[in-house]
Amino acid sequence: MDFPEVEISTESWLQTIGHKKSRCDIIINDRKAGFLCIIENKVGANESSEQTKHYYEHSYSRFLEEQFPHRVYIYLSPYGVPPKNEHFIPLSYQAVLNAIKGLQESGRITETEKFLLRQFQENLQMSIVTDKETLDLAQEIYDTYGPIIDFIYKNAEKPEADSSDTGWDGKSWFFNIGEVGLTPYSWDDSRNYSFICAGGADRYRKIMQKFKPGDVIYAYVSGYGYVGVGTVTKAAVPFRKAMLGDGKTKLLELQQMGMLAGVYDNSLDDDKCEWIVLVKWDRAVDKNQAVRLNPIVPSTASRIYDHRKELIGRVRRGLGIKSTA
Repeated sequence: MDFPEVEISTESWLQTIGHKKSRCDIIINDRKAGFLCIIENKVGANESSEQTKHYYEHSYSRFLEEQFPHRVYIYLSPYGVPPKNEHFIPLSYQAVLNAIKGLQESGRITETEKFLLRQFQENLQMSIVTDKETLDLAQEIYDTYGPIIDFIYKNAEKPEADSSDTGWDGKSWFFNIGEVGLTPYSWDDSRNYSFICAGGADRYRKIMQKFKPGDVIYAYVSGYGYVGVGTVTKAAVPFRKAMLGDGKTKLLELQQMGMLAGVYDNSLDDDKCEWIVLVKWDRAVDKNQAVRLNPIVPSTASRIYDHRKELIGRVRRGLGIKSTA
């Protein structure tokens, strides 16, 4: 679309409730193009009660539908957490960074514009979105020393001893499917062919090799929520060796036939290729039916400690699994 008369406002009000004005973080509109974009930005805070619902409803009072037929509602947060209102699209700051990178490499902008974008990019990386390598390193440390870190955190915050159990049941894992970035995996692939996947570096191989048969996987898709619960049936193998549960069909063959939607590296280098863990899904739903709760961590995988039992119970109930974890 062309935007001949675009206007951008920040902290602009949509409606007045009593004596208090409800302000939206960013409003982009172009009357001539009939376009409206409302962005609610959440960094270090959660959505207040029915906030996005109110923004959506009252946007039609200030910006009439017949004048602005083209509408986009965005819920922007560091890691693309789901909004409470279905009309808002979850967007992560990583997606913003990816867009900046693509624009810088496109050759369509001036050197001055590249400079300004680079400053913005560096600011985001320093203050809002930690790079994935740092996140995964932090997660690896937490996986190894989680109970100790929890103990330090709780006792530094509270002078009295905390009797809560921060243990791990030895089998429960949070796992982010990885539908982000320039070369995303696909939840549809994982759901249809019963596997989870990660790779591209030594640290991801090590993550995948931690899973053992009998482990329970709580699958999450960024920007949507929890989409599946399943049990590991086979330990990790490189993508080129991975067989489906029937023991006959190779994932590599499905890739060669164009039957996989995701992007997977099948190279001979075990530290660069993807690693596959087979999972029997107890329940696996379409992304649009996801249980819209926040991820346990923003990175690839994490042990689920006992203090997350309430969250996991909500996930299981939301997916229609009656049994307890």
